[in-house]
Amino acid sequence: MTSRFLRTLASAAGLSALVALALCGCAEASFSAGDSPTNAATVVPTKSVFALEIGDCVDDTDEVELQHLPLVDCADPHDYEVFDEYQIPDGDYPGDDVITEIALGYCSGAMESFVGVAYEASALDINYLTPTEDSWTNGGDRQISCLVFDPAGKVSGTLQGAAR
Repeated sequence: MTSRFLRTLASAAGLSALVALALCGCAEASFSAGDSPTNAATVVPTKSVFALEIGDCVDDTDEVELQHLPLVDCADPHDYEVFDEYQIPDGDYPGDDVITEIALGYCSGAMESFVGVAYEASALDINYLTPTEDSWTNGGDRQISCLVFDPAGKVSGTLQGAAR
């Protein structure tokens, strides 16, 4: 999957391009003899970018190519919230530019019904995950995931109905 930034620069939002997809997985903490939960490294649960669902909250990652994103409880500070999804019809891979155009059009239009303010007037911004040519051809990936975020920083709680 590819991520595109719309109205903000990646560096300004502290974001990186999100690329490849894989299967779902979560991390678990494990301890060896002598370790205890108090001195063991904290393990952050992750979720496959293929398995993201509307309502999931995730954090950014420095990875350019990734398979998973750090999954966060939406009540806790997080970078993104998945607010909508769109399935591109089957067919030959239409190219990066066409997929970007579809994602931008769909996600920016869907933002108003989620946030309560039109994309162009909102203080919030969107990002999206799209199929790559490889995930389209070899994995049957057709899904666009729309993500909303606040360029000012992490958000606690949902942005649904935020009206800003």
